[in-house]
Amino acid sequence: MNNDGAKRIYYLDYLRVLAIISIVVGHNATPYFWGNIDSSQWKAVNIYETVLRPFLPVFLMISGSLFLNRQIPIKKIYSKYVVKMLVAVVAWSLFYAIVAPDPSLGFVTQFAQGFYHLWFMKLMILIYLLLPLIKRLADNKRASMVYLIVAGIIFTLGQGISILHDFVSVSAVETNPVLNFIYYFRDSALMQMIGYVGYFMLGHHLAKMEPVKKIRVSIYALALLSFAFTYKAQYVVAFGAQGPSENYYGPFMLNIFFPSVALFLFFKNLELDGNSFIQQLSKISFGVYLIHPIVIIWLEKYFGIRSVMINPLFGILLVGILTAAIAFVFSYILSRIPVVNKYLV
Repeated sequence: MNNDGAKRIYYLDYLRVLAIISIVVGHNATPYFWGNIDSSQWKAVNIYETVLRPFLPVFLMISGSLFLNRQIPIKKIYSKYVVKMLVAVVAWSLFYAIVAPDPSLGFVTQFAQGFYHLWFMKLMILIYLLLPLIKRLADNKRASMVYLIVAGIIFTLGQGISILHDFVSVSAVETNPVLNFIYYFRDSALMQMIGYVGYFMLGHHLAKMEPVKKIRVSIYALALLSFAFTYKAQYVVAFGAQGPSENYYGPFMLNIFFPSVALFLFFKNLELDGNSFIQQLSKISFGVYLIHPIVIIWLEKYFGIRSVMINPLFGILLVGILTAAIAFVFSYILSRIPVVNKYLV
């Protein structure tokens, strides 16, 4: 949803632009994560993944703050937002199945599954379909707080059990039916959806709250500690398994949660003025998300440009920014084409 209306919320524009660039940079890093964990390449990728993973929840919080802080007729939700997302998913799934075919899947399967990044669009379709219910829940402050607290407790227990499993005793979790249930239930589709809806509602409440400085500083401190924990935990788990692991990159881990909330609050409390260039980039960020994977593919295929062609500590960032810049240009061009600008970017 665009940040439009009588009173534009400037910090959301800046945050959205940073978030989309961060996700593009992250997607330039991810393919090289599945390598030798003792290599400098893997360690560089782990740094980027550690820092950039919190931007996915930030995207959900931005959407929640825009959707839930205003009244939108149900008819408009379904006829405009759901339809746009459905058309975008179908069109871009077809596009990627044609221009970036995966021989191991076949055209029909690849089209049906969609390209790797389109899962987020499908998630947003589900959230839009549930939006009338989510809106009612979010408007009831007490009920929404109970929802967020209960979900937080379950995910916190899940992380505690994960730490027990990964760093203390695997058998202690596997042989205890209660611990084992929570350990696997946390990753179920139901709990994932509960978590994503939680971030969506959290954005709504954070946008309305004014936490005192001490609380904000505490969250910033927890975010810094979380970065250190994520990097180290990922390395220790991967080293123990002698292979890459994504155990502590999940959006519902506390070490991802605190940086996500810290980023939102940090931008919210900056005194940012409106900037027409940033606003334009924010408006076309949806298109950037949809387009950027093909830019990554074409840069490597036709120009030999890859994130690891130089020291990955710098290459990931430089190639990621280049990818984002090209995707912004393509998205802007598409945004000037009638019909296409309504449904595909």
